[in-house]
Amino acid sequence: MPKKPPSPARCAALFVLDKVLTEERILLEVLPALEEQCRDARDLALAREIVSGTCRWLGRIRHVLRYAAKNFDGLPDAVKRILELSVYQLFFLDRAPAYAVLSDAVELTRRRRLPALASAVNAILRRLQREVDVIPYPKREENLAVHLAAHHSHPQWLVERWLDLWGEEETEAFCRFNNERAPLSLRLRGNETAALEKLRSLEIVFERDERFPNRIQIAPDQHLKPDALQCEEWAVQDGAAMLVPMLLAPKAGWKIWDVCAAPGGKTFFLADMMGNQGEIAASDRSELRLDLLRDQQKRFSLSCIKPLLLDVLRGDPPAGFGDFDAILLDAPCTGWGAFRRHPDLRWRLRPEEEKHSAEQAQRMLGKVHPYLKPGGVLVYSTCTLSPEENEKTVERFLNRHPSYEIEPAAPFLPEALCETTAVEGWMRLVPQRWNLDGAFAARLRKKE
Repeated sequence: MPKKPPSPARCAALFVLDKVLTEERILLEVLPALEEQCRDARDLALAREIVSGTCRWLGRIRHVLRYAAKNFDGLPDAVKRILELSVYQLFFLDRAPAYAVLSDAVELTRRRRLPALASAVNAILRRLQREVDVIPYPKREENLAVHLAAHHSHPQWLVERWLDLWGEEETEAFCRFNNERAPLSLRLRGNETAALEKLRSLEIVFERDERFPNRIQIAPDQHLKPDALQCEEWAVQDGAAMLVPMLLAPKAGWKIWDVCAAPGGKTFFLADMMGNQGEIAASDRSELRLDLLRDQQKRFSLSCIKPLLLDVLRGDPPAGFGDFDAILLDAPCTGWGAFRRHPDLRWRLRPEEEKHSAEQAQRMLGKVHPYLKPGGVLVYSTCTLSPEENEKTVERFLNRHPSYEIEPAAPFLPEALCETTAVEGWMRLVPQRWNLDGAFAARLRKKE
């Protein structure tokens, strides 16, 4: 009698997790593969849950697997991925029947041409089922970093870094926040009443964020139709990302350079704030990401945006480029503030990247600031909480360029969010305090 094939959801989840955890691809870039392999909406929903949940809880999953299989780290990568996604379902998903999880894990192992390990996979998972209540975890009083890393599923080196920066209470609160499922955040464009009526007509349940004039949230467990977000009435954008263009405070007719623009969320908000009047040079080093920006630009009918393929660290802008009223440098960074929304990122980071990102940001600031006209505004922002990449980078830039001065951020932010600003003037958004992604931004004025 032929073996029953594993569910399409688990097959698709294994394919994507192979790409993310074995090949270190970016989750957001390979997620579309789930739609190609899961034609049924229920399979697609389960596959997405398995992938995101496994990435989110990978640290705790690996801890329990090392308890049940002393040779776990020596297993083939494919077997590790099968065990990881299976443990997530057994430990975190109530709706996944255990017998189906185990049966599919064994069959997936066989299909990866590893039949000799199929019985070992079955034995490991069955042991964890039996001993779920007696699995030992590192004790807080013996080693706090090891305890938090295992219990809250973060790399130990990152936890140690945060403990040095913030202490125990803030670090644990941050770790807890990162493991929550992020709501879908929408920025309403144009006629708010019309946008809300359309949401209701699509039977989308939403909640207003009263701290913002134009932000709503949709619960992460709400299943939306594939084309629900493909309209011009709203744009997908977290509240933290909305604050950065507000800090730039553009005016109609301005000439702006958005240096690392793609895929375009902040660019589109700037264009909306300008009433599509003026010019935004939207540069990025990735043609693929610029294509995403162009697609969205067409949907939003924003003619003031001029996409430009440019790596500012390796090349110069075209002739005649410059004399901008404002420049936005949303610098590439370690992304600590985006861990809730991008659960795979914490596992790709390396300790040396914090210093590298800070040095790169400093070089980028040095390359772009000459293109700002006297009296113009330069906003430097990141989605990390790293002092090296944030406050220290701004301080170094100001020390090297006395023609610039920092301006207080508070007057440009919604009143309910003014407390995100520090006495030095910059904005620093701590996620667990504000229930938003983490972010940093400083508004710098070039003296006349």
